[in-house]
Amino acid sequence: MNSYKGLKKILLILVTLCVLVCVKDFVSADEGDFSILVWSANRYEYVEPTGIDGLSWDAAHNTLTMNNYDGYGIRFSSLNKCEKVKIIVKGKNRIIDSDNKSTIGLRNVDITFEGDGFLEIKHEREKFHNIGYYSSDNQIPSEYNEDIHNGVIVDGPTISLISSSRYGAIYVDTFEMKSGCVMGYHEPYKEIREDYDGTIDFEYYNSTIAVTKKVNVTGGTILARYEEKDCVTGRSRTIDLPIFALVINGDYYPEISLSDCLIIGQSPVYSYAREPEGYIYTEVGYVTKNFDENLWEEVSYKKYQNVNHMGAGILGRVPETDISNFKVSLDSEKYVYDGKEKKPKVKVCGLRPGIDYIFFYNNNTNVGTAEVVITGIGYYKGTVVVKYQIEIDKKETNKEDTDKKDTKISKACVIKDKGYKYNVIKKATKKKAGTVEVIGFRKKSLKSVKIASIVKINGYKYKVISIGENAFYGNKKIKKVSIGKNVKEIKEGAFANCKKLKRIVIKTKKLKKIGKKAYSGVKKNCVIVVPKNMKKYYKKLIKEKNVRFEQ
Repeated sequence: MNSYKGLKKILLILVTLCVLVCVKDFVSADEGDFSILVWSANRYEYVEPTGIDGLSWDAAHNTLTMNNYDGYGIRFSSLNKCEKVKIIVKGKNRIIDSDNKSTIGLRNVDITFEGDGFLEIKHEREKFHNIGYYSSDNQIPSEYNEDIHNGVIVDGPTISLISSSRYGAIYVDTFEMKSGCVMGYHEPYKEIREDYDGTIDFEYYNSTIAVTKKVNVTGGTILARYEEKDCVTGRSRTIDLPIFALVINGDYYPEISLSDCLIIGQSPVYSYAREPEGYIYTEVGYVTKNFDENLWEEVSYKKYQNVNHMGAGILGRVPETDISNFKVSLDSEKYVYDGKEKKPKVKVCGLRPGIDYIFFYNNNTNVGTAEVVITGIGYYKGTVVVKYQIEIDKKETNKEDTDKKDTKISKACVIKDKGYKYNVIKKATKKKAGTVEVIGFRKKSLKSVKIASIVKINGYKYKVISIGENAFYGNKKIKKVSIGKNVKEIKEGAFANCKKLKRIVIKTKKLKKIGKKAYSGVKKNCVIVVPKNMKKYYKKLIKEKNVRFEQ
């Protein structure tokens, strides 16, 4: 009898402990705890993210940096308020999971993905998510806690989702995309059923992104690749599910807003010879209650602004989208001339430099109209030219005009003597010499360049301290060049592609800087004569091949 009472007591204690563990996940929300844990496949449990290769957690700023991480799933949990977490993606990263409900599991957390790296997220089990809830099996948050909110924002990186989930590869309350690329690679959800015609086939429910509240895409590229095969014949057939699933939560009907983005659906049966057809091509979303009860209300891309939507074959190339469809902005469209290059920051709405487009500047040093040329790459094609202005400082000019007794030539203007044109770097007075940069010939018939130490123009003296960018570029007549004693800088391309140039005499000992390819393309074995005892110094400074030095 005593042994029975002892056993009963032990069982009661065990039951109490189990209840406490189960209740903890739901009741301890008042504690306000936030945690990040990484799955350990060896220990079969979640562990702290410290000391794991490729992961760095900054608790003060709720920021996780992934830099070539190759490992298992990560779980973010907040038991009180909705926490905002940033994930910075660098290099190539891969996360895989087969034991938990989501590879990246969320509970009351909004995650923002930033950076320019690549992140592959894979879940090896059906019914579960690449990114989504971990607390319960595909429940909408309001089913167990109306205050819980999970969200995803993508702004920069490329995220690849390899999924065979019956539900969305990403399943959250809100999904927002500003820039970057989300690629969904969908394998069939393998639920065998009997069709109306008696054939056995796979039931296919997967979508790339499923939300309960809102989708807001204002830039970037979303690619969904679907491949489904008949179970018996093995042949591919048309996929008729779109990229977004809008999951009705009670009476709440999810919102969707799209603009300035590219959406691509890939299927093995797509043909370039015919118009795209099926939901994946003409529609981007559908409405469902619980993934089993599909309402099939289609969400058409046609009503949104600048949504570039297309279909493509799995093996074929995806047709490029013209970059001219996207808004281009510069951080400044007007600059004041100071003799230096002007390079405004370029932003193409929702696209990424170096991945979606490249750009370069033209005529961006001297007074006048400069331009930036933007060319699409990757999924994008075409070229856009945006112009901006480099102007004379009007305040300086007006000040000089009011002082007629002591006429000064304004800074930021072009002056000329008999042979050359110059940009004024520092204005001259009757008592003090100014400084100029030679920017080219006034007479293009000259066969030699003689850059003086000092020039006198309109009664004022100027030291020649610089040779401008591309000043004599591509001149086919120049054979000899003499550089004066006051020159401190020779800018990029100054004598580039002067194919007959065979002798350069450098008299200056003040030369500190020579731009890239300043002498590129001159005559082979061109002789450069330098001041005595400075041969070694100029060899390091002038990094051009096919030239030889003399003293």
